[in-house]
Amino acid sequence: MSLYSENFDKIKTEYENKRANAIKDAEARTMEIHAKYPEIKAIDSELRATGINLLNEAMKGKEGLEERIKAMEVRNLELQTKRSQILKSLGLQADVTDPRYECKECLDTGYVGIKMCKCFKAALAKSAFEKAMDKQNKEAKKLAEQEARRQRASAIVNGQALVGGM
Repeated sequence: MSLYSENFDKIKTEYENKRANAIKDAEARTMEIHAKYPEIKAIDSELRATGINLLNEAMKGKEGLEERIKAMEVRNLELQTKRSQILKSLGLQADVTDPRYECKECLDTGYVGIKMCKCFKAALAKSAFEKAMDKQNKEAKKLAEQEARRQRASAIVNGQALVGGM
């Protein structure tokens, strides 16, 4: 496996974990708020049912569908406004139950559409740099050890006293 593939796989896994943790934390905050504030839980339940309700309305037929959809949109906006007002009155942000992603552009996926996000590119570059520095440090240490051995051997051959005990 190439160095790039290793770095890519490592960073991709980090992003998957980061995103999963943000979602998990948001779900925990949501559960906590729902437990404390049943009115928010009821609003969220109604908002979540919007998709199913829309499908049900569509199945009733075309006649009056636009009006029914418009009524659902109005109700949905009313619920969102009410939810926001309640949360603000409690001293909470309206987005308190939203995931808190590190990158607002890619939402911690590493991609914006099909393009690699700049945060992901930066993480790849940082990882490659760190690996290169590790490799360079190991090589420098190895060279320093070889030089120390060479100097000890030279000292022995020349009959010089060794400093540092040998």
